Amino acid sequence: MKNIKFSLIAVAAGFALIGAGCAGTSSTPASDSSGGGTAKEQTKGDVLDGAWVITEATGEYASLNVGTTYTFDKANSTLTTKQGIIITKGAITTVSDSAFSVLFEGLSNPFNYTYHFDEGKLVLELATSGGQVFTLERK
Repeated sequence: MKNIKFSLIAVAAGFALIGAGCAGTSSTPASDSSGGGTAKEQTKGDVLDGAWVITEATGEYASLNVGTTYTFDKANSTLTTKQGIIITKGAITTVSDSAFSVLFEGLSNPFNYTYHFDEGKLVLELATSGGQVFTLERK
């Protein structure tokens, strides 16, 4: 029974971990202040594109989220999360300068996130999570 309960918690945590966005061919500039404090103009997808790892988390399942890798693939408009052996893939359906939505495989409703950058770190908040906030650094 303990293993089943842990498995259900792990799956729930996996879905809770899913977040951020990239993709799109928008040319709307976004600013990334990483790189010696010099901001440079980039598109939304360029700023988010690549692998990020959660270094800090608050809210539900906070300790389970630290260490999760988010990989944004601008070219394919996808987001993949990985925590241990749990890998979750999703299609990014919308993205703006401060928010995005992603529809994960096997789910019928998208996850909606807000995001911003703080000193080169990506800060994500899941809209309906009751306070989950993730701080990610480029991997």
